[in-house]
Amino acid sequence: MAKLDPDVEAMAQAFNNLRRRRLRVMKTGNPKKAGTAVRARWDWLLKNAKRNGAVGDYLTSKGHPVTLMNAIKQGYVELV
Repeated sequence: MAKLDPDVEAMAQAFNNLRRRRLRVMKTGNPKKAGTAVRARWDWLLKNAKRNGAVGDYLTSKGHPVTLMNAIKQGYVELV
């Protein structure tokens, strides 16, 4: 088996830990304009968070990482 760079191993472990974290809704509402693709992605994120879904589940089921990042930055979703 090939040996991985320690930095790559650390990054893979950090991503693995992130995938298992749960999402929790902190604010309600959708700040995006109605009828846009961005709003649909935002709705999907909030729906997944209300079901207490994991980050990995969200990303593998048509989730978008930029939407997740923006929701966390704006305080709508929290990682638990």
